[in-house]
Amino acid sequence: MAKVRILLDRKGQKECGIFSFPARPTRYHQVELPSLVIHFSTAWRPIFIQGSRQWPNSLEWIKITLSGTRLYYASLGYGDLASLFSQYYVPCPLDGREVLSSFNPHLQVGVGKTLKALDELPEVLKMAAEEGNGHLKEICEAIVRWKRFYFFELPRILKCKINVLPPDSMICDYNVLPVIVSTGCLNNCGFCTVKDGTEFKIRSRSEIRTQVDEITSALERELKSYRGAFIGNLDALCAPDDLLFYGVDILRQRVPWIKNFFMFGSVHSLVEKDLSFFKKLNSLEANFFINIGMESLDSKTLALIKKPISPQKVEGAWKKIELLNSLFPYLDVSLNILASPAFPASHWERLILKLENEGRSSRGAIYLSPLDAPVGRWFFKLAKSIQIRSKRPVRLYNLVGL
Repeated sequence: MAKVRILLDRKGQKECGIFSFPARPTRYHQVELPSLVIHFSTAWRPIFIQGSRQWPNSLEWIKITLSGTRLYYASLGYGDLASLFSQYYVPCPLDGREVLSSFNPHLQVGVGKTLKALDELPEVLKMAAEEGNGHLKEICEAIVRWKRFYFFELPRILKCKINVLPPDSMICDYNVLPVIVSTGCLNNCGFCTVKDGTEFKIRSRSEIRTQVDEITSALERELKSYRGAFIGNLDALCAPDDLLFYGVDILRQRVPWIKNFFMFGSVHSLVEKDLSFFKKLNSLEANFFINIGMESLDSKTLALIKKPISPQKVEGAWKKIELLNSLFPYLDVSLNILASPAFPASHWERLILKLENEGRSSRGAIYLSPLDAPVGRWFFKLAKSIQIRSKRPVRLYNLVGL
């Protein structure tokens, strides 16, 4: 019979931030078996797993997201990750997609064994519970309950797929409460892989209230561990001002301690949004992180990726981002720039020229997002050349969903 050790109410991190390890919630439970170490939320939802047999690196973990997606947190020995990007791991979805050219978690024997042990966990714990450990029965029941949540309850509550979270939500380790104010996307970019296939639609106040009520009720036992919220979905800035403020307000009524809000915006929606909207956001005594899908300043590259927007419009968005970051201390507007070894040289020349000529900016990171090639030497070489010329933070953005 497998020996099981349970450590209750361990202390995690109270605030969001970038740590040299995957951040744990404020309180969590730890369960140790001969082949596994599992960290659970206070509602016994599994959130981190590490194997003990042929495990690649003691710094690395498998994370299970709120939707049940499994991510391998690869550290790459820190090195360039820490020095270049001020981050300490790359989240690699365990869905078969190759993220890193130098490391593939799917090929690691220890990772495969750990995933198998995780799938067999309910049966192992059930047998151990028969020997009298009271917590094990509760854990077994919770694992079954959370599987239902992943596959049935969460999709019913959200009524949409959240295929990608804003990159700034990394500071909360992607542990965010979703508040969906709109679904779909007005753009039809040829390169995009995260659209959910629906038309753009604004949600009503009653729909937003119901969704917030249901998600906070479903997560009530672990609600205290959340420090961030995602105001979504793919282009929240397209939603009317009053609806965005309503979504923020409703969530703050339910979860008043949340101080970090993350959202996406398009070039078009950013340019169209009046300055008064951002001024009001800044007055709410919370941190608002807005990521703008700029992708490129170069006309050749925009045509190549089939993004229906002009370089002039992108230029206008860049200027507005500079203005917002300089005026409003509680706003942080970041840029998403696509990266590919197949892009024309003009893509990088235009970006570097822009960076060299702009004023000092300690906020508004540039997120480099690999498009069609795994992160490897080409990416780090490119990132270094941009980092040298940029006054902004430069970071790696790998797509992570809810």
